[in-house]
Amino acid sequence: MSEHLRDGFPPGEPAATDSGSSTIKLFHATTSRFADGQVLTQPKRNTYYPEAVDLLEASRPDGAPSRTACFCASESAEFAVLHAQAQQRIAGATPVPINLYAVEVPDGYRAPLVLIAHIAEGRQSGLDVTAMVEEYWEPKREWRFFEVFGAQMRILTSVKEAELPRLAAEEMRYTIGETDRAKQMLFECRPLKRTGR
Repeated sequence: MSEHLRDGFPPGEPAATDSGSSTIKLFHATTSRFADGQVLTQPKRNTYYPEAVDLLEASRPDGAPSRTACFCASESAEFAVLHAQAQQRIAGATPVPINLYAVEVPDGYRAPLVLIAHIAEGRQSGLDVTAMVEEYWEPKREWRFFEVFGAQMRILTSVKEAELPRLAAEEMRYTIGETDRAKQMLFECRPLKRTGR
């Protein structure tokens, strides 16, 4: 993660300048094709981990964009590709070529992506995931992989796959570090209190 990003956009705060234009390079990987300069303004409803997204939406801070329907980008080109590949696996879809773009997300919000799957897992296991939802919106722990999401995304340019460094190293950093931190948070969650009969 760049120092500029860390200093300019702390986790849990909008990842954009006051003028609304992103000052950092973000990446979006998708099976869709877009033109340079194209502005996307109608995001589709999120279909991954809907129970987690519903909990996030119910606790969304004032001024934060909706996580239910949004465009998502990554600070890492490699991680954007890995995330798109994972979405294909989760959907059970036949893998198709992924297109990678450098993008801007005006008025984007920056949050730790790894927590979404673990919030869903905790909820399905009957755990109180309130602390994880709060951590998503206002991170206090050390996270390395953030999503920047918002209601609008501008395509800057396509990025050729040949320009990407190795994906395996990025996947290992995510799996060994980030996922372990999220699992620790999940381990700390208590069972939901049952209401009376």
